[in-house]
Amino acid sequence: GMYHLSIPEGYFVLDPNGLCVASEAIGVYYNVVDNSPLTIVSTNPAEGAVESLKHIEVVFSHDINEGYKAINVLDGNGEVVCTATPSFQDANGEWYADYNIVAFVLDTEITADGTYVLDIPADYISKVQGNAYFEGAKLTYTIGNGNTGDDDDDTKVKYYRIKDINSG
Repeated sequence: GMYHLSIPEGYFVLDPNGLCVASEAIGVYYNVVDNSPLTIVSTNPAEGAVESLKHIEVVFSHDINEGYKAINVLDGNGEVVCTATPSFQDANGEWYADYNIVAFVLDTEITADGTYVLDIPADYISKVQGNAYFEGAKLTYTIGNGNTGDDDDDTKVKYYRIKDINSG
């Protein structure tokens, strides 16, 4: 923030020769910039298992600038499922009182089983004070068991029950 140091007239100060002299009124302004990184404090819903996705609220450690474009929501294979538009309103349409909260509103509600990632790119969001940019994040959510129905994945372990083994 901006700070002002005011020295009233008549206070003694040292001149360039090291002599004490009476001063005139002096005012000096200082701007202190917060250079701490911008981080995510919390999300709603929290990452992990959810029933569906439509509105993801992200709370940052500092106030953020406005004016961001839509970003992608990816499935477990990295394919774009839909886009998420940033908003400064909650799910009920009320404006947030704090400037460190942004909601990402998906253009399509996701209800199908699978793993989904809200991909917030690096340098996408910046702080109001200090202009530090966010390093980026991949917020991961799972609906159902996370299975997308793609059984062609050779990394999955498959179990079979064998009935009536005859030897001989």
